[in-house]
Amino acid sequence: PQVMKSCGVDILGMPVEFLISPWGGIFWLMAVTIALTFHEFLHALVAYSLGDQTPKSEGRVTPFPFPHIDPLGFVLLLLFGFGWAKPVRFEPANLRYQTFGPTLVALAGPLANALLLIVTIALAQLLRGLTAGPLSVNAQIFFASLIVANSLLLVVNLIPLPPFDGSKFLLDLLRMLRLNGAYEFLIKNGRYLLVGLLLIDALSGLGIIGRLLSFVTKWAATYIN
Repeated sequence: PQVMKSCGVDILGMPVEFLISPWGGIFWLMAVTIALTFHEFLHALVAYSLGDQTPKSEGRVTPFPFPHIDPLGFVLLLLFGFGWAKPVRFEPANLRYQTFGPTLVALAGPLANALLLIVTIALAQLLRGLTAGPLSVNAQIFFASLIVANSLLLVVNLIPLPPFDGSKFLLDLLRMLRLNGAYEFLIKNGRYLLVGLLLIDALSGLGIIGRLLSFVTKWAATYIN
């Protein structure tokens, strides 16, 4: 992906470079924890609010991070900008809306990160108004970290291929249109399609995912610099 620069620090691309700064490492750790936790929490909350008790019984309807963190996925996201949390388990048959209930649960995750982006921008603007001037370097780095972490989860999870959240919308649409062949093909081969498309995107130099991510982060960053 392209690199967003804030305060002279490269904070998009390889976050490991950003960890050179002790405060940068702490802020990035906090941002990833907040983004992952709220993403999974909203998955669980929506499933529970739609009538399924599974997330509640497994302790996932909570804003505390530990029930949501997968250690390996968390470390990979910290170091390389690509990782995962513990998936929220739910039973589609228990949901109030059988047709589009699973899609609502799936899209709750990206929605959580979109909301956090908006909150981050609002807080940055509020602080700028209170201080009547530009934010401090540490404040800019913290808000930039939140922008990058939430942008990563928002953009990547909207990819309409398994295992990402966006695939649930596409699968439900295929099922409603009774395109059973396409539905079964995507279920069985979605991950292989994803790997293939990512390789094509990288080797061809198109960088579509990176461009989308860069667009979101640069748009949000204009409100904190």
